[in-house]
Amino acid sequence: MSQRIAAMVIGIAALILTFFAFTQQGLVSAGAATLKAPTQVNPIAAQATVSALATQAAVPVSPQEVIQSLVQRKIIPENPGRLDSQSGKITIGTISKSNLIHYNFFLRQYRDFVMSADISWEAGSQIEQCGFFLRFTENNFYLIGINRAGQVFFDTVYNAKWDKSDQYSNKPLLIQTGTSDTNKLLVVGMGDTFTVFINGQLATTYQDARLTQGKLAVEASTQQGLKGDECTFQNMWFLDLSQHSFTPTLVPMGQPTPITVPSLNSQYTTEKRDLSVNYPSDWKVSELNGSTIIYSKGIKEFGVAQIPLGEMTMNISVVSSQNDSPSDLDATLKFMADLYAGNIRDKTITFSQPEDFSMPGRTVRRSVASYSGSDVEIWVYHDHGAIISTVVRCAPGEGPLCEPTAATIVKTIDYNP
Repeated sequence: MSQRIAAMVIGIAALILTFFAFTQQGLVSAGAATLKAPTQVNPIAAQATVSALATQAAVPVSPQEVIQSLVQRKIIPENPGRLDSQSGKITIGTISKSNLIHYNFFLRQYRDFVMSADISWEAGSQIEQCGFFLRFTENNFYLIGINRAGQVFFDTVYNAKWDKSDQYSNKPLLIQTGTSDTNKLLVVGMGDTFTVFINGQLATTYQDARLTQGKLAVEASTQQGLKGDECTFQNMWFLDLSQHSFTPTLVPMGQPTPITVPSLNSQYTTEKRDLSVNYPSDWKVSELNGSTIIYSKGIKEFGVAQIPLGEMTMNISVVSSQNDSPSDLDATLKFMADLYAGNIRDKTITFSQPEDFSMPGRTVRRSVASYSGSDVEIWVYHDHGAIISTVVRCAPGEGPLCEPTAATIVKTIDYNP
């Protein structure tokens, strides 16, 4: 099968190649806890929930820019309080231990706060966790963190006991999961509400009113029966909001808000006249090495260049198949994912396992991934004894928002060999 696919998509590889003075905050303690960590981890869902607020003009870089953005979104009050920073970096290792939490906590007590750090990890278990202790006291704390399985989680230790209702959210489109990848984790704690941003994009909100004040800490933890490696924290800063009385705006975390689907009032027919597809009249279309490329008006270059916010490309190819078995779809999907990932220079892109994605009139198999340059979805489906493959690329974090437009275009594809 792989040889047949390779023969039919020769040239696609070439085509793919041609698309963040502060007050110093000292560490006062480093420790380890053998409290039982949660052992149940939800399976990764290929599609993450992204709110409308995730589509911002630019990802803030400096603490001042982040603070201004949070004020504008009414997540924190105007004229916020004291800004502290921790210089250098902290590396916390868990390499030889199972079911253990290592932590370093900071000097001051916080009630309401913003905490931010750049977190990188090594090649430990996928569910090795890196994150923050919040409102930390002797026997109580909140824990918010991320792992290499593409998840963000919220847990509580209350009266020295783990909360049984630990909450995991699948965010594979927001979290960079490759070995040695770095993710920017930012948490806003206001009253009983905790708002979590990952790499500048809103990820989720949590609510719990039991703990009102405590220290902040960075932590690395391993699950029962697994051994981790290490978490490194850099560019850490903290904003004390405790003197303010403020009710943050709760962000609805429902289904993604789609980008408006444009009218498809133009049609392109391939040189062989065996495939046609409709597309918006202000988009562009070209044909190269047997593939049809459709791209929105803001795209200036192809290859691995970053996709701008609000823009997208679609690369449509016809791949041979001898039967309509699901295994052929999965084999094609894996081939295309390996081919695409192989052309990413930093080699950190990892596609999800195949899943079914239904739209009126068609059921496709798809695999998704996210990296610094774009969100990527590869769709494959059977048509007239062949497999149609579509590679959809959108701006980082906007994959789910592009799906309605991509689906509308795919439904117009007419293949008639």
